Amino acid sequence: MFRQVARLTTQQFRLPLTRIAYTPARFYATKQELISDKLNDIVKTFVEEKGIKLPTPLNDNMKLSEDLKLDSLDKVELIVAIEEEFELEINDEASDSFENLSQIKGFLNEKS
Repeated sequence: MFRQVARLTTQQFRLPLTRIAYTPARFYATKQELISDKLNDIVKTFVEEKGIKLPTPLNDNMKLSEDLKLDSLDKVELIVAIEEEFELEINDEASDSFENLSQIKGFLNEKS
């Protein structure tokens, strides 16, 4: 009997719980400079993980295969890293056409 009374009284005084609502933010909807900076960070990290030393700092005209010394598998891995970071899907035709960083930046700016 005491349990029933205790349940009834505690139900009357329950306070509603507030929950924090998180607003998802998509990075690809930001300004061109931020996209460029983020892409440069991704490429720098990727190249460092592969153990490739760059003779010069990154610039938009660097070719993926010649200047960054990426083979086809490395290029696919880089595209996957970009897709994950920017939360978008890059189709095969577009990824095959990427020869330098400016083409990738142009594609990402077009998607924003």
